[in-house]
Amino acid sequence: MLLPEFNYSLKKLLIEFLWRQWIQLGVHSSSSLEDGDGWIIDPEALWLFTAGIGREEPRLFDLSMDWLSENAAFVNLPRLKSLQRQYGFASERTVAAMAETVRNHNKRLKWHFPNIEIPATPSPLFQLNPTDEPIPAATATDPVFAQFGLLRGPVEIRNLARRFNYTLAECALLRLRALIGLNARAEIYAYLCTHTNGHPSGIARETGYSQKNIQDTITDMSAAHIVFSAQLIGRKKIYLINPHDRGTLLYNHQNPPCWICWPPLFRALEILFLQCRELEEKNTSDLFLSGKLRELNEQLRPLLEREENPIMLFSESDLTGEAFNAAFFENLLALFSSRLNVQPDNEPKNK
Repeated sequence: MLLPEFNYSLKKLLIEFLWRQWIQLGVHSSSSLEDGDGWIIDPEALWLFTAGIGREEPRLFDLSMDWLSENAAFVNLPRLKSLQRQYGFASERTVAAMAETVRNHNKRLKWHFPNIEIPATPSPLFQLNPTDEPIPAATATDPVFAQFGLLRGPVEIRNLARRFNYTLAECALLRLRALIGLNARAEIYAYLCTHTNGHPSGIARETGYSQKNIQDTITDMSAAHIVFSAQLIGRKKIYLINPHDRGTLLYNHQNPPCWICWPPLFRALEILFLQCRELEEKNTSDLFLSGKLRELNEQLRPLLEREENPIMLFSESDLTGEAFNAAFFENLLALFSSRLNVQPDNEPKNK
């Protein structure tokens, strides 16, 4: 497999995955999936990821803003900003423009992104259309996105999205937020219901909150005697929720939801997508590309080979040049298509 083929397949895989995630959230009132993925969706991480990769799919990009407008009460903007800082997503200006657009449509929101660095020369928001040809310049420019140095046609919030479906396992976190608010309690409850137990430091890593926030909040939650502290492991106190106390808010014994820590996975995919596209544009030799891919492999490793749900990366160090590149591409496509529950499209990209 060559780099253009890999980039084509990766793009198709990621766009299909984004459509599945947003449809499960209710991005379009007439869209549905027969079978959900069963993973608890992280709306802030998904927004950050969509602000980058969604630029390849303008229709989905705009529908996501429809959904954010309808479900803004259940989106935790401080947590989104924290995830942005923690993982370094490359989409801060795009997220800020999306938030400002939604805020203009819903005056009750207090969504602001101050101190965003705006480049002197604006750039197109949508780089490519579905046929991989440059999108012609719009006859009119959206003023909000222009404020953030991004050129696109006027945005229209069309109110096509629906309120999230509270019966779906994928929307469990949103259901908890609707009940108990936009705070760490929702994530703590979701985490403990999908794990045997948890320690504050581990829950903090998985949810994007500070360890102190998790520690203080989980201590308060234990006063209700639904969250319990358990035996010490060394000096660590662990917490758990007994299965019979999990109720029906999140946990369904016939179809229990699954926990995935989405932010590091999404950031790794964003890095992979952007860097491989840049390498294709440079049209480098196989030997030079092999060196860059090895560097990229090591950059992705701490984001993916985590303690929980690790994705083990390619490690065929004895391969060189074109053989290494082909094996690297095939290995990553297989890993991510399996993890994201999407089959890669291996149709070669037309040049």
